[in-house]
Amino acid sequence: MKTRRWLIALLLSVLAVVVVPLTVSLGPLRAAAVRAFERQWGRPVEVGRVQAQFLPEPGLRSYRVKVSDLEAFGAEPFLQAQEVYCRLKLGSLIRGRLECTRLHLVRPSLNLVRNAQGAWNLALWAQRAALSWPVVSAEEARINFKQGAEKKIYALADARFSLQATPEAWRLSLDAQPFRSDRRLAEIGRVKLS
Repeated sequence: MKTRRWLIALLLSVLAVVVVPLTVSLGPLRAAAVRAFERQWGRPVEVGRVQAQFLPEPGLRSYRVKVSDLEAFGAEPFLQAQEVYCRLKLGSLIRGRLECTRLHLVRPSLNLVRNAQGAWNLALWAQRAALSWPVVSAEEARINFKQGAEKKIYALADARFSLQATPEAWRLSLDAQPFRSDRRLAEIGRVKLS
């Protein structure tokens, strides 16, 4: 009898995980995700599609994400990613807000720009983000470098990185392939830093 009850409970749980995302209206969820991303990035964000995920942990999967850059750094986006996974902070849901404890970017393209005044767009973001930023990780990333509007010929491709703010400092681990757009680089190895 107990085995049958457990089997029914398990079946109902699996059914809920499959059916609930299909019946929940994701329009308000998409708007809430955009607001949460804009709060955390401090810049305008566009999101194509949002999907709720319940297992193995609650989160949001957003597709075709574009984070605009500040005007002082040009018109090209600061970040574009095919997919962004946001692990939700459960305590924030109780307060009626969406907040991420971890952001994982899939195939992002990141533009690091230094403007005419010598400021870096990443540095301005890092100053703001250090207060309450989640762990950010990425796979299959491309990191481009720009001086004003001019995109440099070198970049980092096939990058995997993890970035976390701590009270003392930022923690970064990076593994990437150096790349040049003007010529093919043969057997130069990978850049790894921590």
